[in-house]
Amino acid sequence: MNDPITIKALNGAVYQMVRASKPGQHPVLLLHGWTGNETNMWNLASMLDTGGLMVSVRGFFPAGEGYSWIEHAEKNFSRMDSYNGAVETLEMVIRDVIVRTGMDRHDLVMLGFSQGAAMAFAAGRSFSYKPQGIIAASGFLPEGNLDGLEKIQVFWGHGIKDEIVALETAQVGVDRLRAAGIPVQFCQADIGHKISHQCLRGVQDWIKQLPVEEHFLHS
Repeated sequence: MNDPITIKALNGAVYQMVRASKPGQHPVLLLHGWTGNETNMWNLASMLDTGGLMVSVRGFFPAGEGYSWIEHAEKNFSRMDSYNGAVETLEMVIRDVIVRTGMDRHDLVMLGFSQGAAMAFAAGRSFSYKPQGIIAASGFLPEGNLDGLEKIQVFWGHGIKDEIVALETAQVGVDRLRAAGIPVQFCQADIGHKISHQCLRGVQDWIKQLPVEEHFLHS
């Protein structure tokens, strides 16, 4: 995978991007966890690398030494509507990426780690267009209506020893999605707050079965 380049979008948001090296691959939007930043996701992305466009976005609110997807995350992290403002900003970032790359937004896959997974679910629910899939890595599903997520496929990878987001929390989220008719592939591994190589192999197989438009990216 090539080194990412840093870009400042027209709305002032910051993201890093690695252009596609192979045609016909899904673009992947990377969303870091609480107090992380846009650089944190590249190790994970390199293990998942399919040769498609990859974009890692910096959270929109300062948090500790990094960033968050919502303000006052320690109080509001579990509510879906807490992410509404960030979802609107993220849509503008995606438009910026489209202008620069020609990406077809309907082929987009969102990969969120921890709080970034919650952000991915909130975005998938509210976006005016729908991504092909959401990958939740050690994440959680915020409380709230799931209308808008029903046509999105989900891969959820979680550690049974996760000390930040308990496995039981993940299982509740998976059960809620499935009860709403949303297809979920759930991978558990004997690790903590990270995604395992076993689950990453599952992601690689899962992403290959998602439909993709052949013209999604122009050089």
